[in-house]
Amino acid sequence: MEKLKCLVNYFKRVTKEPPTGVVSFERRFLQDDEKPNWIESNEPLTRFTAFTLGSIETASDRSLQVDFANKFVGGGVLNYGALQEEIRFVINPELITSLLITEVLLDEEVLIITGAEEFNSHSGYASKFQWAGNLIDTKGRDKEGRKLTKIVAMDAKHFTRNNKQIQYEILNIDRELNKAFCGFMDRSPETDPKVASIATGNWGCGAFNGDPKLKMIIQLLAAFKM
Repeated sequence: MEKLKCLVNYFKRVTKEPPTGVVSFERRFLQDDEKPNWIESNEPLTRFTAFTLGSIETASDRSLQVDFANKFVGGGVLNYGALQEEIRFVINPELITSLLITEVLLDEEVLIITGAEEFNSHSGYASKFQWAGNLIDTKGRDKEGRKLTKIVAMDAKHFTRNNKQIQYEILNIDRELNKAFCGFMDRSPETDPKVASIATGNWGCGAFNGDPKLKMIIQLLAAFKM
């Protein structure tokens, strides 16, 4: 019901005043010659800052915002799901379009969505998620008419509660490193605003049973070439 309130508010808004901006979708694949040699890399780590308050969607305009995606992008947004990805897709309902145009993500693929407008305020998480009213997105637009919001949908590997220990194996760590690196690497044309930071969190650490400390290190390593 709370997700429906978000969608009803969206349609109420766009039927009164049709949106005039642009939303772009880019499926990005990591080529073999683009993969870093993680074991031998001596690149310095990028700076890391942790916040106890705030959310990914409230990050600065020039932040790349991470969607903790399902490999089937959108996850349970049109069903009962109300975790990080599903919540993001109902407060920015234009993201739901990706369900129509995106096949399952492979291990070295991500989806970049630029320009999605935020229409809804919210509170809570999972069973406590609630619509908190209409929201006016005041972010500016780029030269293409897109809102200055860039979201990367990247799926972490799913580990069951009974086999969580295998996430520390090299093959699984490499998979997560390459997935995150594919999401964080900069292929933007010169006309695009450059990303200044990455807004992320406990990627793959809820229903997918990832270790938050390990996932933090993996994302930090993957961000080294920003």
